[in-house]
Amino acid sequence: MSFRESNLNAAIIEQFREIIGRAFEDMQEIEGGADRLPTAFYEELKAHIRFGHEVTAIEQDDHAVTLHVRTGSGRTTLTGDHAICTIPFSVLRDKRGPRRSRGELSAARAVREA
Repeated sequence: MSFRESNLNAAIIEQFREIIGRAFEDMQEIEGGADRLPTAFYEELKAHIRFGHEVTAIEQDDHAVTLHVRTGSGRTTLTGDHAICTIPFSVLRDKRGPRRSRGELSAARAVREA
């Protein structure tokens, strides 16, 4: 098997790191598995996490972010300083907000998920 064949499943950035050296000297591992990271975030943030909310639009300005959501009891908006968005980009790109610039729309169309 050639070098190329053995690296078909490796990301190009991973290959560059190996080529320039010292690629994996500072790797960290979460004891007990990687799923402990989101669990730890949830424990700290659970009072602020909303389940059962379908995001229909996102607006952001210099001071706040506003989420337009649909719930079992109807539509509403949530506004705050920040929003942690875990929506896959393939879904996020279709969430329309009134303040999306031409550049944002172009970037959203250009990005392809692996």
